[in-house]
Amino acid sequence: MPDTDLEIASAQALDHLRTLLTLGELTAEAAPESFERETLTLAVTGPDASLLVGAHGQTLDALQYLVMLMTNKGQGNRLRVTIDADSYRARRARKLAEFANELAAEVGKTGQEAITDALSPMERRLIHTGMSRTGTSSSPHANRRSSDGPALGHRHSKALA
Repeated sequence: MPDTDLEIASAQALDHLRTLLTLGELTAEAAPESFERETLTLAVTGPDASLLVGAHGQTLDALQYLVMLMTNKGQGNRLRVTIDADSYRARRARKLAEFANELAAEVGKTGQEAITDALSPMERRLIHTGMSRTGTSSSPHANRRSSDGPALGHRHSKALA
């Protein structure tokens, strides 16, 4: 997408989000937070921003998906849109980084595969990145092992607080 197309799509995404906040009668403001590699991050702040998070970020994920669909309708190329409300995604990323460090320590100590609760694709990416930084491999395949260490499986037994 040429820069002008990205700028137009970014402005549209922000307008769509602001319209949805207004229609929902929420006391919240939306503003661009960052733009990197065709991904626009929008931040929602204000007294009602936390209402957009929902259980485990599901409402926020749905809102993000809706804004992305509205923005990209009829477009040849796609703008990725990430929405963070009340800094939920930033807090979640920090918590997942801590969790990845704990898992890496556990895997390093026991040599056993670490099993986690189900994670969203974005959360899995953060865990895998954190595990790879510690030298512990990670894999979406529960029984796969790599040559540089035990794998990270994704069955449903280790609770993520």
